[in-house]
Amino acid sequence: MNFFDISKPWVIVSHPANGAEKKSADDLLYCLNQLRKKSGLPQSIIMKDNTVPVDDQSPVIILAAFDHDPQSDNFFWIINDDKIEINGISSIGFTKGIYHFLAALGFSFPSPSSEIIPNPDKEHTSLYRLSGINGKKTTETEPPKRFILPSIFPVKNIDKQLLWGMRNSAGAVIIPPEKIDAGSAKKMSRGTAMILAKISEYGFTLEIGGWKLSCLVPRNRFLFNKELFRMECGERKKQPNFCPTNPDTIRLIQKEARKLFSRFPNVQTFHLWPDKNQETVWCNCPSCRAFSFAEQNIIAVSAAADVLAETRPEAVVSYIELPDEEQTIRPRKNMLGLLLSSIIQEADKA
Repeated sequence: MNFFDISKPWVIVSHPANGAEKKSADDLLYCLNQLRKKSGLPQSIIMKDNTVPVDDQSPVIILAAFDHDPQSDNFFWIINDDKIEINGISSIGFTKGIYHFLAALGFSFPSPSSEIIPNPDKEHTSLYRLSGINGKKTTETEPPKRFILPSIFPVKNIDKQLLWGMRNSAGAVIIPPEKIDAGSAKKMSRGTAMILAKISEYGFTLEIGGWKLSCLVPRNRFLFNKELFRMECGERKKQPNFCPTNPDTIRLIQKEARKLFSRFPNVQTFHLWPDKNQETVWCNCPSCRAFSFAEQNIIAVSAAADVLAETRPEAVVSYIELPDEEQTIRPRKNMLGLLLSSIIQEADKA
């Protein structure tokens, strides 16, 4: 069992960095000083860049990003009594390595406004247990995570939101399309410009969408076009989702999808998911009954994916995978299946 002794005069040694690397290194410094505070010690851990000499006797935490593969999120870290190395194959891996180390110490970040600081060992108040450690070297690869910004939040809280996404190892941030006025740079609002600059500063890839599939079948059509919408017990329902086997629905999805995709010409990933918490509530009309909930979802997203493939063959559209549902329809090549567990989101507020 490994322990981290916070009472030692640790020095964090990092290469000169900016953006996400600097923010995650600064956060590591903050978190470790929180441990010292909890153990009743002065907050004296310091950080130096690797161009500044460090006393050979000082215990060190060495941070490094190799940039061997800018798209890789792989990392590894090595722990010894007086030396810890956290290495990322890229900037993304660098950040993930830092937060994997903090998670092993027991840190967690349930929401943008809360953090859980671990408790020290009961008998040795300067020792913190490192969990999930396999020997001296630890590596981990996992599916990339995405952080979705809420539809409503003050622009002034963007740093807190993005830091939370970074702390939870997200590599991309998803913004609902209505949150961004996606005109030309000259027409862009100051708020939009600031959000986009912050996303870049934190090292995230910008993606568009969320639980927005139903937006491609506008609800104001219900009064005069009920057949576009979901049937339940022989009656058409305005909410949630819609009837995906109606040819008119498919045509409407493609029309609205074309508008959405054209608004964001530089975005490479769009997310079109069923209504939130209603992923298995689909249509029960005579033609839809032949398809499972997962298949109805695939049919609907495929209509949008076909439009995207016409003009943006390099871009993809994601859908929510329902692993427990029967699914025999093959997704389009430009469709990306995501599990809900790979999406980081703030808990709904009561």
